[in-house]
Amino acid sequence: MMLPVQAAWLTARRLMFLARQRGTRGMLASDLLSTLYLFVNPGFEYLKP
Repeated sequence: MMLPVQAAWLTARRLMFLARQRGTRGMLASDLLSTLYLFVNPGFEYLKP
């Protein structure tokens, strides 16, 4: 139940970030954030009971 909410929140945040900071730096930072999320999320899934 929590996962879709987290994904939606991340997407919304990324879109807001991109809208506020257009350009290479904004793209790089958002891609870094989503990549980090992709690596961290399976760890949380694994820890779930």
